[in-house]
Amino acid sequence: MLLGVLGDAHFTTSQPKRRLDNYWETQKLKFGEALYILEKCAGFIQPGDLVDNPNVSNIVISTIIDMLKKHYIQLDMVWGNHDVSGISSATLPTSPLSVLKAAGVINILNSEPRQLGNAAIYGAGFNEEPPTPKNQNDYNILVIHAMLGDRPLFPGQELKNPKNFLKQHPYFNLVVCGHYHYRFMETYEGRTILNAGSLIRGSIAKFDLEHKPGVIVFDTDTNKTEIIELTIEPAEEVFDLTPIKKRDNKILNMFINRLKTGSKSNSGWKHFLSQVLEKKNTSDGGKLIIDRCLEEVNAK
Repeated sequence: MLLGVLGDAHFTTSQPKRRLDNYWETQKLKFGEALYILEKCAGFIQPGDLVDNPNVSNIVISTIIDMLKKHYIQLDMVWGNHDVSGISSATLPTSPLSVLKAAGVINILNSEPRQLGNAAIYGAGFNEEPPTPKNQNDYNILVIHAMLGDRPLFPGQELKNPKNFLKQHPYFNLVVCGHYHYRFMETYEGRTILNAGSLIRGSIAKFDLEHKPGVIVFDTDTNKTEIIELTIEPAEEVFDLTPIKKRDNKILNMFINRLKTGSKSNSGWKHFLSQVLEKKNTSDGGKLIIDRCLEEVNAK
C-alpha cells in the first residue's frame, strides 16, 4: 500500500514579514502540487499544524476543503499545537479541524486504531503520549506531533532522537512525525521513522533556507521511501534577506549578551534561560515561541 505523507502546513492568509511573494497564493500552489503528486496513493497522512492558528480565516478552511475534495483525498492526521486554542485537545470541537472533519476531508487519529488498508493507524497529538498498539502483530503506524529531530535548531536544544524513539516503541512499523519542520528518515530493524518537513518555507532561519519542501511516498509492502520535492523559487526571490536592524532594547541586549557567554556550566545561557522560564512560570506555548525565536536568531 502506498502512503502519501505531508508535513506541517501552517496554512494562513497572514503575510510573513520576510516573504516577498503573495504567501497565501504560494501556499495554495504548493498544496495543490503536493495533492496532485500524491493522488496515486491509497492513504494520506498529515502530522498536525495543518493551520497556523485556530482563528484562521474561513477562506483558509473552505480552500482546504475544496482542494482535498477536488483530489478525492481524505487526510489521516493528528492535532498540532497551532491547530487548537490553549494547546489542548479539549478545544478540538471549536477548532478548524472540527469543521474539516465534518466536511469529511480529514480523520483525527487517536489511541483507537483506524484501519487503513493493511495497516492499523494510531495518533498522538501535541504533548500526548503514544498509545500501545492493540495488536502488536499488525502493521502498526503512529502519527505524532512531537519535537523529534536529527539536528538541534539552536545551540543547547535537547531534541528527542528519532532512531531512539523508534527503539523505544518497537511495535510500530512506521512512525510519521510533525512539529519539527525539517525532513528526516531513520530506520531500525526494518522499521521506519520519518518527517516530510514543512510544506513551505516561512522564515529566513538557516534551516528554512536550506529546506526543500516536498512530500514522501512510503510503500508499506516494501518499506521503500520516495522523496518528491516541490517546485520552489530561489530564496533570494521570495525572501527579503537584508540584515535585520537591532533594536535598542536594554533588556533584550542584556539577555543576548548572557546567551553569548554560554557554556555548559551554571553561568551559561542555558542555565540562565531555564531560571527565567521557571521564575516567570512560562507556559508550554511560551516556551515554544522562545524555541522558535532562538532558532531564528541563531540562524541570522
